[in-house]
Amino acid sequence: MTPISDAPEAPQRNFRAEMDAYITKMQALAAIANLHSSTQRHHPLFATLETLSRLRQAWVTPEGLRVEKLGPHPQVVVRQLLHILNAMAVYGYDRMYWQADGYFEELEQDEANRRFIRSRLPRPEHYDATVSELAYWGWLKARGLSPCLMEEEGKPDLLVGNDRTGDPVFCDVKAILPDTHPKRIEKVIKKANEQIKHVAGETTKGFCLIRITSPVVRLPAISDTGRGYLWLKPEEGNRNSAGVPHEIAEFYERAVKLLNSESCRSVAKVILTWEEQLVIGNIPGWVTIHGVRKSCQIDHANARQKITLDADLLPKATIASNINLTRRV
Repeated sequence: MTPISDAPEAPQRNFRAEMDAYITKMQALAAIANLHSSTQRHHPLFATLETLSRLRQAWVTPEGLRVEKLGPHPQVVVRQLLHILNAMAVYGYDRMYWQADGYFEELEQDEANRRFIRSRLPRPEHYDATVSELAYWGWLKARGLSPCLMEEEGKPDLLVGNDRTGDPVFCDVKAILPDTHPKRIEKVIKKANEQIKHVAGETTKGFCLIRITSPVVRLPAISDTGRGYLWLKPEEGNRNSAGVPHEIAEFYERAVKLLNSESCRSVAKVILTWEEQLVIGNIPGWVTIHGVRKSCQIDHANARQKITLDADLLPKATIASNINLTRRV
């Protein structure tokens, strides 16, 4: 199959310009942190840029996204399309969060932000957490708040702003890496509890955002329509009452259990955020590769301090591309 992305009637995206802008900003971020590709090429930031460079060279043309010779089998096509989606997700969400217009310039120019980046980014094991912190900082700014990145060791990552009573609210941001056992979330919340208390003891108002970095993939059922094309319909998957997919539900359940106890009472709430990916459409014909970032909130039943912020604290976003799959001639 030979795909060419984006329907003529749909707004045309300039993938090349998007990627070039992202790569330039990531290189600037590396410069702030004194990272050099010549000596630290295995750092996740440079691995990310290498992935995007390969995508740009292989698939991006001045006319849009074009990928040659998918297949030959529909299951292989689906895997290849998900690979494209993963590459797009590398920069897609950041473009809508901390790399949005004006936000990145603030990161570059504000000395407190630069200190934060220099203190976190050089450590490869903290890369996912650092990007998650920057993403949430951007999300909160877009919601009308004035968050500040905090570089003090042992304290939360963000000063979110003041709540309705005028009290400062803090947030500790954590990243759950792939292949992590769900029990890990308990340790993560307990650490956030200690870091929040390090600000002003038990009077501190704070919460924790936890990002599960491994996406939940909705593989499509493939059926023959009998009309010359195959139909790709993604499986719905089971969800709990909070909308959390069963693949990551144990993380949620363990967090709920902890926040219904007398432990970690300085964490007023936990926001759990994740990504879901799917492919839907026809082969041959139009397909959509679709990534959705979702979130849910778990309130502590016995929190020491309640939080009343007039803003949407639950990050969410969608990235998608329409791709026209045509038969090879």
